[in-house]
Amino acid sequence: TVPLIGLSPFTDHQWIATGFSGDGLTAGTFAGGLLARLISKEEDPSEKFFSPSRMEWITNKEFFSKNAHTTSHLIKDHFLSHELNPSHLAPGEGEVSLHPLGSKAYYRNEEGILTECSAKCLHMGCFVKWNAAEKSFDCPCHGSRFNVRGEVLEGPSLKNLKRTS
Repeated sequence: TVPLIGLSPFTDHQWIATGFSGDGLTAGTFAGGLLARLISKEEDPSEKFFSPSRMEWITNKEFFSKNAHTTSHLIKDHFLSHELNPSHLAPGEGEVSLHPLGSKAYYRNEEGILTECSAKCLHMGCFVKWNAAEKSFDCPCHGSRFNVRGEVLEGPSLKNLKRTS
């Protein structure tokens, strides 16, 4: 999807940059430059392509579909739980245990040492999922990624997962 960068269609004084879909470092850098040019009233050929006004906000199915996906993860993960006993994890494996009293992200390193973090992404409160291919904990809501120690690899989250062990 193409990010929305420019003057908000709902006001005449708010500039926005959103919808980076996990490419925040690249798109955010570009957005900063584009917004600076637009605010300075410089011409930019890419303005119309990224303009938030290009969207039909009320009838845009993709917009509502993506937001429904994020909302469903946010709600579903808070009410559905599956407890995990991490003793079964082999070296190099990770897993997430969702539980109303405290959800955990577990990883057992090659030496057999277990790392335990909160599974709650501190960006918006969604719960991370284990990504076996990348050996990372990934947030399905907005694309934040964390290493096996719960440290941020990619935003939008700026905060690491909280260590619990």
